Amino acid sequence: MREAATKFEKTMGDFSTDLWMREDLYLVIKEYHSNALADGSFKKLDAESQRFVGKVLEDFETNGMKLDKAGRAKVIKLEKEINELELKA
Repeated sequence: MREAATKFEKTMGDFSTDLWMREDLYLVIKEYHSNALADGSFKKLDAESQRFVGKVLEDFETNGMKLDKAGRAKVIKLEKEINELELKA
């Protein structure tokens, strides 16, 4: 049971890292945000939705999406190493 749980934690950690480093998702959300601000449709969203879009965009950028490809690859590698080390502790 413990081995299965450890394997699952590793899989989920890697999935989370990969998800927050997906350039295609980041670019779509960033483009939506920019376009919605430009055409005024962002103001039509309720406050919770505005905050959600802003926080998702912020999370992508905090996780390294503003870096160049080499920098993002290094972040991904380090995050996965951290996940491994956490499981060994």
